[in-house]
Amino acid sequence: MEEINKDRLEAFGSATLEAVVSAIPIIGGPLSVYTNRALGSAFERRQTKIVGELRDDLTRLEKSALVRFDAALAESDCFQAAVTRTFRQLLESDSDAKRKLLRNALLNRILDFPDANRYERALEACEADDIRVLAAADEITDVGDHVQARVTLMNHLEKHFQDRNEPVPTGMYDRTRILVGLGLIDESQKSELKERQAGHPWANQREPENFVSNRRLQSVSSLGRGFLDFIRDPLESSSADTK
Repeated sequence: MEEINKDRLEAFGSATLEAVVSAIPIIGGPLSVYTNRALGSAFERRQTKIVGELRDDLTRLEKSALVRFDAALAESDCFQAAVTRTFRQLLESDSDAKRKLLRNALLNRILDFPDANRYERALEACEADDIRVLAAADEITDVGDHVQARVTLMNHLEKHFQDRNEPVPTGMYDRTRILVGLGLIDESQKSELKERQAGHPWANQREPENFVSNRRLQSVSSLGRGFLDFIRDPLESSSADTK
């Protein structure tokens, strides 16, 4: 029975891929003739790998009994649109990490994750390292009981990755600005009146003067926390919950 289910899903995935490829000009149009002659089966091998990874995840989802792959599901516009959209994004992505997040998102959408459309739009706009920065920000600002501290993230992010012996993403300032723009990180400005000594350091007398210090404070928004749940593997989460 398991092999029948896998074969059925594989056939379904292959048929969907064929439709997707024919609908994307850069793959299904004149370029396909060139690539067949010049690059052999390189494109086909890559597409087969991507289809296989998604097929395996769909098989895992069906085996979990969290959803039933019946005719009603397969024929629904929502399901077909989500699969087609995910295939396109998988084919366009050159990152294994991003493709894993896209597959996780599809599984969660099939499981009727709330507000999936909004999260999908944010995911399409993000690179995998943007999401690593968001996940790090969530750990940095999480003080428990769903409470978020507000901190200047740029003072903490690099050390966060170094303490975990993880590669430090490049361009973390720009990535943070992207996350703020998407609403995944909340940002506010804190102004404080401070005092400093005015005049040249070598002067005999220096006078105190007041100045305003401005700091950007950030925390992960409720939308950002929901987004992080949306791109987690729902089957790994289910396994952890049952232990």
